[in-house]
Amino acid sequence: MLAAAVELEEAGNNQYQNDHMGKIFREGLSFSGFERDKLYLNDGGKRFVDISGLSGLDAVSDGRGAAYADFDNDGDYDVFLTSLQGQVHHLFRNNIGQENAFIRVELMGSKSGKDAYGTEVRLKTSQGVLTKIKAGGSGFVSQSDPRLLFGLGADEQAEWLEIRWPSGSTQRFAAVPANASVRAVEGQAQLEYLAKRSFPLPDPVDVSFLRTLNHQPGDLFPAVPMVDMDGATTDFQAYRQPGRAYLINFWATYCIPCRREMPELERLTAELGPLGLDIIGISLDMDKNKRKIPTFLARMGISYPVFTTDESVFEQLFAGEQFAIPLSFLIDREGRITEVFSGWSEDSEDRLRSLVR
Repeated sequence: MLAAAVELEEAGNNQYQNDHMGKIFREGLSFSGFERDKLYLNDGGKRFVDISGLSGLDAVSDGRGAAYADFDNDGDYDVFLTSLQGQVHHLFRNNIGQENAFIRVELMGSKSGKDAYGTEVRLKTSQGVLTKIKAGGSGFVSQSDPRLLFGLGADEQAEWLEIRWPSGSTQRFAAVPANASVRAVEGQAQLEYLAKRSFPLPDPVDVSFLRTLNHQPGDLFPAVPMVDMDGATTDFQAYRQPGRAYLINFWATYCIPCRREMPELERLTAELGPLGLDIIGISLDMDKNKRKIPTFLARMGISYPVFTTDESVFEQLFAGEQFAIPLSFLIDREGRITEVFSGWSEDSEDRLRSLVR
């Protein structure tokens, strides 16, 4: 009876995950009510100050794990944040403090475990003694940079570096220069100085226009109404084919930038189709303007599928009364938004190719 009860409980849990939790994520809802992520600054050991909005780290992506690492080797910690749904992750580059000095310490145990977890490292600076302990991870399934990073401010060196290994032994090294990356091996009398090359992480892209949209990268693209040039009606979810990706371009006959963009999309159609991506256009012309569309397409030489829509699309797509076109959504093979392009440029074209290939 006990085994049967356990099986029933497991079956109930699986049904809950598939029917309830799965529905939440498929519909793009938030498990935590779109609660923003938090970042706090230690104010001289007296209190922690909420700097989430100021830092730009206050995402609403249902973050469940964070890893802290010096990804670009510039002497400060950056933050990699994972989301619960797993559709979109974030790498937040730290742009503050890299002009200050630092010391980076790698550890290798011998009598202690090789990974040296539990080792205590102390560093003497002009401001006092800094202490860190090497840990295997923190938070939800997260492991941060195994290298311990110490800030020196304007100091040109640390007076001493002390290591207390889990085996009970202690080592101390004098006069460690600033901006050094060192490896300490348990029982080895000298530090190993390592050559670490810093490199720039990509600059963040201005995606402020995303705030004007109701659907963000990672969301399912909505069932936008579509009417083809013969008057047949459908919607995007019914139209899309399994295993195909789509670039959906919203445009209008009165949009001057659209006239420059559409020939570029036409040129890409033959190239990207064999790679599994179809380009379609949806005109936001309404009422009498729809009559102009066939002549407009013929004049522009557009052969990829083009549709019209109805006024409900504005409420579906846009968060306010204002909208900007041209606007393109890259949709993956699962029907989710991969990227949003506002306008078009050579950079947009290069980015699209990199995402498709």
